[in-house]
Amino acid sequence: MPIISADLSKDKKAVFLGVPNMEEVMQMQLSYRLATQKGKSIEKEFWFTVKDLSDGIKRNDAFENLDLELIDQFVGEVENSAASDRPASAEQGEKLFQETGCTSCHATVGNAKSKMGPPLHGIFGTEQSLEEGSAVTVDEDYIRESIIHPSEKIVQGYENEMPSFEGILSDNEIESIILYIESL
Repeated sequence: MPIISADLSKDKKAVFLGVPNMEEVMQMQLSYRLATQKGKSIEKEFWFTVKDLSDGIKRNDAFENLDLELIDQFVGEVENSAASDRPASAEQGEKLFQETGCTSCHATVGNAKSKMGPPLHGIFGTEQSLEEGSAVTVDEDYIRESIIHPSEKIVQGYENEMPSFEGILSDNEIESIILYIESL
């Protein structure tokens, strides 16, 4: 997700980042590289949650040079060449899996134990027991449902802790994640 503008507030204590098509999301990582006026390099990253986005952000006195039209212009350009036009792929799915924070809860290699969600290595095509007593075959439909409505079918031994990615991931992105899980 590109940052197309960065504006420093008058008091130099806040930065407004212009991000087109920002969506509410449970986990987002921001990495940045800055240089001070004296040339000192600063590289950091942090995780945060985006929620309660409002339409019509107003120019704040603290950000008097904020150019919201630039963001709108960029949105139009991005929509004309959307990344979701790319065909779904396991490679894209792996990248999305990492970017959306799935790796913090699901193990994807060998017999590694997951922290909060079931491990996914070799899971495609297997049968999983659910908390409510039934079983389900891990196929494309089950994975898609688990991404969009994760509380519907909870794997036995795990809690209902996964957030929904409905409206956050496109159908193409979900298909890529499914292909990635299938490849594990």
